[in-house]
This record gives sequence, structure tokens and C-alpha cells, in this order.
Amino acid sequence: MSIDQIIKILNEFVPFSEDDSINENEKFLYELMSTWKKAEHKEKAIPSIFHLMERYPHANFGSPGPLVHALESAGTKVYNGELHISLLRKPTPLTLWMYNRLINAENDPKIIKAHIDRLNLFKKHPLTDEVTKKEAEDFINYQQRRLQSVH
Repeated sequence: MSIDQIIKILNEFVPFSEDDSINENEKFLYELMSTWKKAEHKEKAIPSIFHLMERYPHANFGSPGPLVHALESAGTKVYNGELHISLLRKPTPLTLWMYNRLINAENDPKIIKAHIDRLNLFKKHPLTDEVTKKEAEDFINYQQRRLQSVH
């Protein structure tokens, strides 16, 4: 399967219903992401992966699921820029989760504080829904506790 075919599938994908006894989002996306990992020029599909998360912020894609696992397997340098663009467009629980994981890798208190400030901005984003605001608040509280232990 070509990267353009994968992008088309990602762009047209509509999550299956929770009561669909035949199809399951997580299984379908694990298979697709397995193909993506082997594709040439796979970085071309990264924006489409984030757009899917943004279109369906509360779909059951797993925790963290195939989309996040695939992106993380590619490495932070490969997806980091698109993650930040996605967060600026429309924060979602999965994109905030990914961002929080990046913050966890940081030990410099000043940088952690700057990330907490950004989390606060994402929480106040006009397209952030209540569920995502709660996720942002949980990550803010976690990182503030972590910041106190780093000092």
C-alpha cells in the first residue's frame, strides 16, 4: 500500500460505532499503522494522523492506541513539529497526552514551567471541549507536582 493510499484512508476514516460487533477502531488502525510504519515517505501521513485525532477527539482509538504508538515509534523528531501544530489547531486528549509525555522527558525547571504555561493556553483554546480541558488540567496538576519535586 502506498503512502498516498494510507493518507486517503486516514483522511476518509470515520470511527466505527462502539456497538459494531464486526469492526473495531483499534484493530483497524493497528493494521493500518503497521502498514504505515513500513511505507516509504511515511512522514507525509503524519498531518493526516493528527487531523484524524482532531476530527474525532473522543473516539475510542485506544489508550494511547495505535496512532500514538505508531507516531512514537517514528521518534519525537519525526512528529514533534506536527504535534505542536495540531495542539495549536485543536487540542485533544490524545495530543495533550503526547505533549505531556514530551514534558516528562524534561528535567529543567524553567522549561517544565514554560510547558505548564503552554498547557494552560491549550486548556483555554477556543476549540478545547470540556473533556479535553479536564485532561489539560490533570496534566497541569501533574507537572506542577513534578516541578515541585525537581526544585
